Parts: sequence; C-alpha cells; structure tokens
Amino acid sequence: MSNQNVSSDVTGRVLVFGADTRSFLTVARSLGRKGIQVHSVGCRESDPASHSKYITQIHILPEYRIGQDEEWIEKLIRILTAERYDLLIPCADSFIIPLHENRRRIEPLCRMAIPEEQNYDLLFNKCQTHTFISRLSIPAPKSVILDNPDTARERIESLRFPIVIKPGFSVSKQALWRRNTVGRAFDVAEAVQWIANRRDMFPLLAQEFFFGTGVGIEILSKDGEVRTAFQHQRVHEPLHGGGSSYRMSVPIDPDLRRAAESIIRELNYTGAAMIEFRKNLTTGEWIFVEINARFWGSLPLAVSCGIDFPFFLYEMLVRNRNSFPTEYPIHRYCRNWILDFRWMVQNLRADRSDRTLNHSPVIQSFMEWFHLLQFKESSDTWVWDDLWPAIVEFRQFFQHCASELFNRGCFKVSQWKPVRSRKMKTIIKNFQNARSVLFVCKGNICRSPFAQYYADSLWQGEKEFFSAGYYPISERSCPIEAIQAAEDFQVDMRSHRSKTLSDSMIQRADIIFVFDRENHSVLKRSYPYAASKIHYLGRLHNVGSFEIQDPFGQSIQIFHDIYAQITNLLESSLVCKDGEKK
Repeated sequence: MSNQNVSSDVTGRVLVFGADTRSFLTVARSLGRKGIQVHSVGCRESDPASHSKYITQIHILPEYRIGQDEEWIEKLIRILTAERYDLLIPCADSFIIPLHENRRRIEPLCRMAIPEEQNYDLLFNKCQTHTFISRLSIPAPKSVILDNPDTARERIESLRFPIVIKPGFSVSKQALWRRNTVGRAFDVAEAVQWIANRRDMFPLLAQEFFFGTGVGIEILSKDGEVRTAFQHQRVHEPLHGGGSSYRMSVPIDPDLRRAAESIIRELNYTGAAMIEFRKNLTTGEWIFVEINARFWGSLPLAVSCGIDFPFFLYEMLVRNRNSFPTEYPIHRYCRNWILDFRWMVQNLRADRSDRTLNHSPVIQSFMEWFHLLQFKESSDTWVWDDLWPAIVEFRQFFQHCASELFNRGCFKVSQWKPVRSRKMKTIIKNFQNARSVLFVCKGNICRSPFAQYYADSLWQGEKEFFSAGYYPISERSCPIEAIQAAEDFQVDMRSHRSKTLSDSMIQRADIIFVFDRENHSVLKRSYPYAASKIHYLGRLHNVGSFEIQDPFGQSIQIFHDIYAQITNLLESSLVCKDGEKK
C-alpha cells in the first residue's frame, strides 16, 4: 500500500512502527510535514492512521512470536537493506520488544530510537524502575514487590489501602498484542483475589494509592542532558486510570523538572521520554509514577504547542542538532474526541462517592467544550492538513454505534417470550442432532471447560464436546475458585489447560454455544460464515437471562452460582425425540 508523496523535497526516510491515532499518527505527521518520507510497519488498511497522506508506504511483516521470529526478522532485514532508512521509531512496547530482542542484527543496518541496551530492563520492568527511583530519593508511594503468589498476602498487609497493583511489564514477550491492566483493591481480600488470577503477570508492584492529578514531564535528551522539555496536565483521564482523553499545557514545575533531570542524568539517557507523576493540586505534594521510554499518548498536545518532539528527535539523532526551542504557550488543550465522548458517558455514570475514580463535575466537563470556540483547543486526530484519518475514525465509530444499537434491539426482540420459545425449540433440536458441540467463552478457563466436562458426563460419549477461548494465550490453568466450585458438581478441572479458538474448531463443530454478548459478538464478527450455528447457552431455557456472566476474579460462591446455572441449562436439553427425559 502506498500514498502519493506529499513533498518533492524529501530530505530523509524513516520507518515508524505503530497503528494508533495518537503517538504513531502524530510522529508520521510531524516528520512528513518536514519533507521526511515516512514508511510504516503495523498499520492495516482498516486502521484510520493508515489513511494519512504523510505515510508514503506501508510494509507488512508476519506476526512476531518469541522463539519463532526468524521469518519476522528476515523480512525486516530485507526491508531495511532495500530502503536504507535514517531511523527506526517504534511507538508501542509491542514493537520495541522484538526490536530489542533482535537489536544486534538490526543496529548495523539502521539506528533505532529505543533505549540503550544497558537501560532497557530498568525502563520496561516497573519493579526495577521502582528500585532505581528509590535509590535517587525521588518521592514515590510506599510499595512492595510481589514475586511469589504464595507470599503476596503477607507483603501487601504492610500497605495502607486502597492500593494499586501493577504488572511488572505493561506488555509481555509472550503476548505482545495484550496490554496488562493495572488493578485497584480496597482491602486485603480483594487484593489477594486480583493477584491470584494474574499469576502469568508476575512480578507485580503493589503501591499505596495517591490522590492526585496526572502530570507528565516530556523531554528530549542526549547523553543525559535535557535539550528541551514540556509539561502537560491531565484534564480527563479514564475513571480507573490510563491514558488521558483531554489534557492541557502547563508551566514546568521546577521540582518535577529536577526529578526528571536527575533520572535522565543517572541513566545517561538519549532520546525522547515522558516521565509521569501524580500531583495533588491542592497541597502541592507529588509522587513519581513511571517512565515512558518511547513516544506517549499525549504527544499531539506538545506538537501542537510547537515542541515538535518527533522532528527534534530526528534532527538530534540523524543530523546531530543539539539546540531546540523551549518556550511554548500554556493553557492550550488537546482532545481525543472519540475517547473523550466515551469518558463523558462514563463520567455521567461514575460513583461520586469513590474518591479513587478520576471523575469530574459534569457541568465543568461540558463547559470545557467552549475552549474550541476560544481557539485554545486542538484535536489528536482532526487536523486540517490531513483529514482522512479523522474521517475514517469517525465513520468507524458511528458504524460501531449503529451496530451496537441494532444488536441491542435484536437482543430485546429475541427476549420476547413467543420468539424465545420458538428459538429454544430449534436450538434444542439442533443440539440433539449435533455430533460435535463446541463451547466458547473468552479465556477457556472458567465457563466453557466446565460446560464441556459436565455435558460430557451427561451424554456419556454419545457426542463430542470440546471448548476453547478467543483470548490469545493457551495452556493456562483454571483459577482455584473454578476448580473448587466445579468439584461440587463432580467435575474435575485440575488438569484442564486453555485452548485458543481456531478456524478448524469452528468448522468441526455442528453447534457452538457462547455465554455472553461479548462472546456472541466476537464470534459472529470473526467467523461470519458460522453465524447460523452460534447460540447463547442460555437459550436452552425460555426463562431467565440469555447471558451467563464471566465469574473470573470473583468468589467461589459466584463460580458455584454460575456453574449451577450451566448445569440446569444442559440438563434441560436432555430430551429424547419422543419428548421424554433422557
């Protein structure tokens, strides 16, 4: 795929890894506007960012898997040899990891904008980062490192609740497509439950919660010396934490700058980074949160204020430039319209009594739209010199909303008793005639394996029952709560290991049962040719909800209740052709 060049005065060529409409798209636009030719890896035609006029060519690489990466690296080397780039810029951890793993084969061909090898583990392992920050005496919340699930309770009991629990790595080598989520807990029991269900994410970092607002010091440095800096403050951020949908430029806080400079100096860091803090705007107290050693989601704000980090990075690394602008306008805003619309919906529904949620007064959030009329606000995606990414993004958003409304309407109609009874009889008949039955939930460690084993015990070999999940990691064991609850129904799930759903499984099954709307939506979207044989397990009965909720992360009692629901549904289907119970 290629776009027509936007400038006849091409002065360089860069390969940018990414697909998002925040950091990746901003990097492509920043460099493209300066006449630098931008190629990309990671974009698909369906990604709004791929429609930017500043991306001149998109390269496709095979999926990267640790231990099976030879095809990926060989194709990348062929591209690098043919194109002779000045610089490689990855905009996400899922691209930094494979580049780092193969850096000794890549660096002779092209310079990479990733941290030096000696700093890599420290910057991307939150536990190592915490130890490093403690050594520098930079304010941070009281923390404990959890490296063993069996001793986690004892360690977290020393903390004051509520606490935040962070996976050691935002993205793991084994699952580059999955971003590990941060959890919050209000007591020891809740924390232990959260930790027990995330044994594949160890080590973990548990920290006391700090009540404050997210702020970031964005820097460009060379050999440990800061060349330019910018500070943003979050205005809207997800209720439970994460990247902001709305932010503003603020003067650089001298204390935060000193902390950031001490980190950069100690690391002898070269490149762009965003050092994140939380600050109590009332008391002035602040704490260190993390280091983003790559381009960050709030980058569009800095670029719109004239601190053009992507271009400055290119100039510094490729052309050896050392002096950059440092002045920028304050109280300028930047919004991701779609993310902020979702935030506003969540903010309207937020529990105002929960002080840990990042909610705002509703009237204030609506009044902030006047910043547009005052010409004090820009957009992450919508820019006048490159409209197509925003147009495509909005089109996809409205299509998604329309589809959701349609599906909800269909769902309500299908719950009407005459419709439901007729559908139930059809599904039971198909179930009776099926030779191969597939159960699918998200992870294949809670609901679908229980349904598989219980159905097998009922039908005693008359049918083939199997199960899978669309969560892209196999060989996971069931939670201890699932194992213990299943034992009450004479089902042994101790040896079960999860399987990832595949096209061959879909084709092999005569009928497919799912448990909730997410399962149903994912399967129908991913396997449209099999839509006629995908059904809610809850449809085996004509009363109660169609949906069987995911008990993952819940108590043994919740698991027990869900399993009782599944057993009742499966037993209700045990009728012979003459209508009598089997």
